[in-house]
This record gives sequence, C-alpha cells and structure tokens, in this order.
Amino acid sequence: ILIQSVAPFIAIVFSIPAFYALYRKQLRAVQREPAGFFARLKAHGKWSIAAAYVSTAWDSLRLFFIDRMIGREAVAMFALADSLWGHLTSLFPVKSILSVMIPQRTKDESMARQNVIRGSKYSFLGFSALGIAAAIGGYPFLSVFFPKYLAAFPIFLGLLLLIPRLALTSARSPLL
Repeated sequence: ILIQSVAPFIAIVFSIPAFYALYRKQLRAVQREPAGFFARLKAHGKWSIAAAYVSTAWDSLRLFFIDRMIGREAVAMFALADSLWGHLTSLFPVKSILSVMIPQRTKDESMARQNVIRGSKYSFLGFSALGIAAAIGGYPFLSVFFPKYLAAFPIFLGLLLLIPRLALTSARSPLL
C-alpha cells in the first residue's frame, strides 16, 4: 500500500514540467474540425481510451499479484477497500464535468485556464472533504454492514492517501 500511495506522487512531481508545457501548447492551439469519424477518433480521446485499457488491465493484474503473494483473504480485503474507494470517488464527478467544459472554452485562454485552476482547487477540496468523511464514517459503516471485513479498513485508509493524486488527475485529464 505504501508503494502504491507514494509512487503516484513521485510520478506527479516529475510530470509537472511536461504538463505545464503541454498545457501552454493546448491553450495556444487553433481548433479545427476533423474531417470524418476516424479523423475525430484519431484527434480526440486517444489518451483517455488508452488510460481506460491500462487501468482495467492493472486492476486485474493487481488482484492477481495480491493473490499470488499474500493469499485469497487479502484479495477479498483489498477488493472491498478498492470498491469502497471507487464508490467514494464516484460521488464527486469532476472529471466528467470538466471534460465537457474545457473543450468549449479552449478559444478563450483565460477562461480555460480559470476552469483548470478552479477544477483543481475544488476537486481537491471536495475529495478531501469526502476523504475526511470516509475516514470518520468508514469504520462504523463497515462494522454495521460488513463486520467480517473490518480488517479492510486500514487498507481503505491507505487508499485515502491517493486523494491528492485523484484531485490532480481528475482536473487535468480533460486536457489530455
């Protein structure tokens, strides 16, 4: 859990200069309409499609590695903590809101910049509030509904350390 929590922060630190260079380039880009369906598919959404496949493959491989290294009981604990994490993050859909707003505002550089900055700020505040509420209310929830899986709560708390990464990636993913 420690490696899974720390590694994204290291990746974010090293990717910040590249992100700002791409961000400036994106704001200065002139928008053109692609010719057909395949041109639109090629021009838009390739990173989000690839990210979805990589994420799905990683989720399956992660459970396989946990099963091989620790055992099936650990897979059940991690699967419960991961599903609680998924439900928690779906309560604040910043990514789906910004993915609609940012492409509409790319012609106005200052408005697009404001949307990204506000999206980052409010997603961090919103996800932090959800994380604090989940840290406080998670144990009573598990003790009432899933008393056999109370051992999954420390894993869930470890996953809550990923909230800053989630706030940054959900606000900047529409730019990819």
